[in-house]
Amino acid sequence: MRECSNIILVHKGALGDFLQVWPSLYALTTQLPDKQFYWAGKMSYTLWTSPLGIDTPAPYLRKSVDRIYSAEYWPRELNDCLLLWFGLHKPPTERDFENLLFFYGIEEDSYQPPRDIYARQLSKLGIDHRVNWLQAWLNLFGRYKDNNPEQVLIFPGSGNLNRCWPLVKFENVAKRLSDKGFDPIFVIGPAELERNLQTHNFRQIYPDNLFELQETILESRMVIGNDSGPLHLAAYMDVPQVTVFGPASSRQWGPPGAHIVKMPMSCSPCSKVGRIGCSDPVCVRQIPEEMVMRKIEMIV
Repeated sequence: MRECSNIILVHKGALGDFLQVWPSLYALTTQLPDKQFYWAGKMSYTLWTSPLGIDTPAPYLRKSVDRIYSAEYWPRELNDCLLLWFGLHKPPTERDFENLLFFYGIEEDSYQPPRDIYARQLSKLGIDHRVNWLQAWLNLFGRYKDNNPEQVLIFPGSGNLNRCWPLVKFENVAKRLSDKGFDPIFVIGPAELERNLQTHNFRQIYPDNLFELQETILESRMVIGNDSGPLHLAAYMDVPQVTVFGPASSRQWGPPGAHIVKMPMSCSPCSKVGRIGCSDPVCVRQIPEEMVMRKIEMIV
């Protein structure tokens, strides 16, 4: 790794992808305590980067980082900085800059989780990947409280519609949970609002920010939902969960410790690179409600 006094960490992806990066951020900051780290990814993720001692860079540095996408020459403002850029499969530039290291999260011949692929790349730079990052997360951000034993959160959306179990099936599961004395609550995020996804039969909440989302998850009995970022967040906090999978690989993207529901179909998973182009995802659409209920009953 090139010697620089300042290391700028970058990740521009969605919540679930960021949570795959966090173990690497923990390994870097704990094993390079003499370095000054800065975060040039999404500002909402500072909720989880700031406790690692990762500072927010000056605005001019953030602008310089964003210029990398189209820069023909390395920005002089970054001459004393090393950029460690985490993505899935596409670097921010095709230019070979000495001060830029890009870490791939996906290998086309593998279904390994991105966090393991990042760890392997860091190990080649002398960063030990055998760190107990999950325990570190629990120590920093808390674990399952079970303060509301009847509250069950349902996440009916996802960043990709082809990963979504039909809303009516989530509603039917919610009805069965309600009959058992639970209080099912549908959590609606920005993507679901844009799609006008809503249920009129159950209570809905709209977390204003990631801190509110985290606290709501922490105080719930369990979470149920599609393959999505909030399910990974719940897993990191040891909250019991049931996650529905379809076109994507549960081995590659499954939250740690989740109860996975998927159909045994020869066409699924159909993507190793994070892109799902299936026009008719029957692998998730046809999952019976009873399969999901059986996993729920393993928890309750």
